[in-house]
Amino acid sequence: MRERIIPALVLSAAICTQLFFLGPLVSLSGNPNSILTPSLISPWLIGIALIATPIFGFLLWQTNRPSLRWILPVMAIVAVWMYVAFYGLAPNFGSLDGRPLDFAAYEQRGWFELALLLAGLVFAVISGKRFIVPLTIAAALFAVVNAVQVLTAIDWGRQPLTSGAATAADLTASNDFVTSAARTLRIPELSSSRNIIVIVLDTFQNDVLESIVRTDSVIANALEGFTIYTNAMGHFPFTQLSIGAVLRGEVYDGRETIPAYLERTNAQKLPAILSGAGYEVDLLPLHSRHAFLAGRVSRCRAYAEVVDLFLFRQVPLLLKRAVYDDGQFVVTRNCPQATPVTEQEQDLEVLSRISQHLVVSREQPTFKWIHLWGMHPPARLDADCSGTESHFDGASVRAQGRCILGKMADILDQLKAEGVYDNSQIFLISDHGSLLGFIENQENSSVPLRVRSSAHPTIAFKDFGATGPLEFDGSPVVLADIYPTILKAVGVSTDKLALNELFEGQHRERFYTFYKSAAEATQERLSRADTFTISGNVRDNAAWSVEPSEIANIPLGRIDLGTDEALVSANYAFSTEAAGAGYSWVLSNPATVDGVLPEADTLAISARVLSPHEGQEIRVSVNGREVALWQISTVNGWETFETTVSLDQRELGAPGVIALDILIIEPINNSTRPLGVLVDWINVEGK
Repeated sequence: MRERIIPALVLSAAICTQLFFLGPLVSLSGNPNSILTPSLISPWLIGIALIATPIFGFLLWQTNRPSLRWILPVMAIVAVWMYVAFYGLAPNFGSLDGRPLDFAAYEQRGWFELALLLAGLVFAVISGKRFIVPLTIAAALFAVVNAVQVLTAIDWGRQPLTSGAATAADLTASNDFVTSAARTLRIPELSSSRNIIVIVLDTFQNDVLESIVRTDSVIANALEGFTIYTNAMGHFPFTQLSIGAVLRGEVYDGRETIPAYLERTNAQKLPAILSGAGYEVDLLPLHSRHAFLAGRVSRCRAYAEVVDLFLFRQVPLLLKRAVYDDGQFVVTRNCPQATPVTEQEQDLEVLSRISQHLVVSREQPTFKWIHLWGMHPPARLDADCSGTESHFDGASVRAQGRCILGKMADILDQLKAEGVYDNSQIFLISDHGSLLGFIENQENSSVPLRVRSSAHPTIAFKDFGATGPLEFDGSPVVLADIYPTILKAVGVSTDKLALNELFEGQHRERFYTFYKSAAEATQERLSRADTFTISGNVRDNAAWSVEPSEIANIPLGRIDLGTDEALVSANYAFSTEAAGAGYSWVLSNPATVDGVLPEADTLAISARVLSPHEGQEIRVSVNGREVALWQISTVNGWETFETTVSLDQRELGAPGVIALDILIIEPINNSTRPLGVLVDWINVEGK
């Protein structure tokens, strides 16, 4: 029995270390918006692991009876599998921010993973104690190696993002998604003198807003004094850098790292400037809504999120749906219901609470920043604000938009009733448009619909003292124009033009940067960004032109579409599918991959593609010269093509571009999204 005590304790230590310490710590470090920090929860995690290890080790030691001797080798396999699965096999699902995941895309991989685990367990039972020692050593090595990697990579100096009290640091923070709990609580308290209110409805596309107010007189009447800018343009397709441009008045241009840009511009953020101008600043960022609704619940949610993220990464693929079902985490949704579970429900509760508790109680002018989930997919609300199944289509988006705007109208009516509407400057904006395309103009062009529609955020503006019916204005405005509009309203000098200083028909070249993954903005730099110039109306295909992009400085080889690695080489013409899908649609021409060509006289280009269209053709080019015509003979079936081409001496080992021009790019099955071919992989190699 003594021969089992060391393996039992070692395996127990390996399992408990991962289960109670390393796994949760890694999960927390991957969530920059948590109110918890590694240094805050580590002592508790270590304590739990230290208590659990001898208890579990003792129980394993007691399994020396003939009928239970299979338990120790099984636990050895489980220990090894936990580390391999968590640190090696777990796929990147992208942002777990309420979007439902397509788990069906992982089903085959999940069964394969389960088969491997079951084979290991069967092997452990059959082999008995013969392999306990090597498996125990393997588990111990995995634990030590991963512990070293995790503990050295963790940012132990990370400070809590929120605290009970509001501080000056809230006004200049790099993270625009959270703030101190106390900074949120006075959002409904307005000033009798002046109020500047910015409400961000995430992903609320401008033409969607316009279509709603043109057909809903109640909402249109509530927007008295407002101007909707029908030619509004954003700067980026995702939230972080878009919000940065509004709050800082400066658009990230890629010449420095993203953290350096944020750090350099923090002091010029609107909250800091307005505080210096005598305004009381109240902030309600996106991930502080639960703190505004119920502070005690936000701590429950913070710990629950750590557990959920750990479980989601640790459990087998086939069980992940149970942890994250329909965009909701299993533990988090069991926190006290003082805070709604879904993002859309939180929005409704926030708007309801503001409307119910709105009061004029302050003399000093106020600035209020309110960032809501808005129209962020998926849509879960009907027009009457009742819950519905998750949808991601134009009709559902408009229905949810009608609901949210109706709640916004209640707040605006309340401002009028309290007598502070006229002395309030109000911005109703979004951070970007959607990837669904425009409502009316679904014409495809060399710039995909999803790129153009993502550049069309809502900008609706009511200035101090503005009256009269809702108006529409086609001036070429951008989100960054909000910054000088506010500065000039409070007497701060700036040479930038305000929204109401621009005019319809004015010639103004605007620039838009598109990248394919929201996670890109959390890195040091965008791995690939394509820049467009818009000269005219953002909804007009002819107004768009593509700026030449810098060719990726990486060797061209096998490119698996649908992976993070493909983001670097593949241009905007390739779609971004659900994380883990492992393929991309070609949505426009040309679809290109670029990088450094091999140093070989002959280049082989191959690809695995699928077309839903009959008679589909692909023209293949290298550095602008056509080298092949691939004719796809099968509809909805995978085919592999290969072409060889001789390279010029100047092209050997030099930057190059492989382009695919698709003959047919059209919607299928009543979809509004034009589709060309589905690409699994592209391979470029020297012969």
